[in-house]
Amino acid sequence: MNTLFRKTCTLTGILALTAGCAQPTASVNSLLIAEARAPENTSKITDPEQYAMSDEYYDFDAKRWVHTEASQRLQPKAYDFYEKTMRAFLKTEDEENKVYSPLNVYIALGMLAECTAGDTQKQILSLLGADDTKELREIIDAAWNSNSVNNPILKELLANSIWLSQDTDFHKEVTDILAQQYHASSYRGQMGSEELNTALQTWLNDNTGHLLEEYAKNIKTKEDTLMALASALYLKASWADSFAKEATTEDIFHAKSGDITAQMMHRSETGYVYSGENWKAVSLYLTDCGNMWFILPDEGTDMNEVLDDPSVYRLINGDYDSVEGKNYMVHMTIPKLDVSSQMSLIEELQKLGVTDVFTDTADFSPLTDKEAFVSEITHAARLKSDEDGVEAAAFTVIMMTEGAYFEQPEEFDFTADRPFLFALTALDGSVLFTGAVNTPAS
Repeated sequence: MNTLFRKTCTLTGILALTAGCAQPTASVNSLLIAEARAPENTSKITDPEQYAMSDEYYDFDAKRWVHTEASQRLQPKAYDFYEKTMRAFLKTEDEENKVYSPLNVYIALGMLAECTAGDTQKQILSLLGADDTKELREIIDAAWNSNSVNNPILKELLANSIWLSQDTDFHKEVTDILAQQYHASSYRGQMGSEELNTALQTWLNDNTGHLLEEYAKNIKTKEDTLMALASALYLKASWADSFAKEATTEDIFHAKSGDITAQMMHRSETGYVYSGENWKAVSLYLTDCGNMWFILPDEGTDMNEVLDDPSVYRLINGDYDSVEGKNYMVHMTIPKLDVSSQMSLIEELQKLGVTDVFTDTADFSPLTDKEAFVSEITHAARLKSDEDGVEAAAFTVIMMTEGAYFEQPEEFDFTADRPFLFALTALDGSVLFTGAVNTPAS
């Protein structure tokens, strides 16, 4: 396992009333009111190794670390949200894979909180771990600045957008806050129309590297939709030490329903193996990005049991001293992944205490004078990994409807040849992607 060190890319956090990793296409532009643009890659250097040795990189790196340290101080506010929602959204009853981006959903719910008031807002803020919207903005702004990178080494791009009904009057104060504090672009059009639905789907695809087209095509507004909030996250990062392609073999993965063949990557290195009552975990470092954790239940242990273990979340959140760990020569066998899922978040959010926003008691008075409630919250995510690194994307759409030196260690075989969990954490401690892998490829 590679330890975390202060080597990062940077961040600019430019806001020009413009968010996102992609320029609006023609279909999107026709509905655009105000665009919020994420940092662009302005480097003339395209080779990652050359860029990593340049003065431009070191200047960028120093600036970003300021943002990362600021976010590290605030991220503990979100840890309870990460744990509660990972328990809720990753548990499975069958062979399906689950992939979930805690940070992406956190930001989407943050935008929703800005549109509400009274008990409706209090329920959302309580789940997010923020005392008020001022603190919520600080948490999200810090995480945004720490995790917005676009250069030859790393692409980690966040984007938000608001889709407004042309038939409804909205309070400009809220849309201004979403633009300024959440980097959210604004669009307006006829809800339920082919033009607006195509534009929304295009925006989702453009801002997720087209990894989620299978799911984006099903995202559609209806005639009675008042507003849609969309949040996207795209990541492309390289392992600090890549796997040798010639070492990849076809091996057996023991799925619940029976053995299957999977492409298994192999690597050996010294590092820590952490363990709980019925699981083991290792992590791999992604250059300038963070750690990807692989959490393997012991044989005969269901993943759902591991998801209920608090020590798993302490480990993911960086509290290494509270979890048993030992240094080994770790012989890792990890499957190449291509896992994805789409889920509705409403039922589990209701169980977590966010209830009013889904009923006629919802208070959207900061946003509009019309009565409204949330009718849909859809989250889709996909993660691919191979010998070189990781590519992943997620989107959340919320629809509102009217009405040092060590002695040679012992050896340890970590073979993820049965269902396991993963978690990808950023330098600031935010949890970018998590998942439950029942089969290595969807």
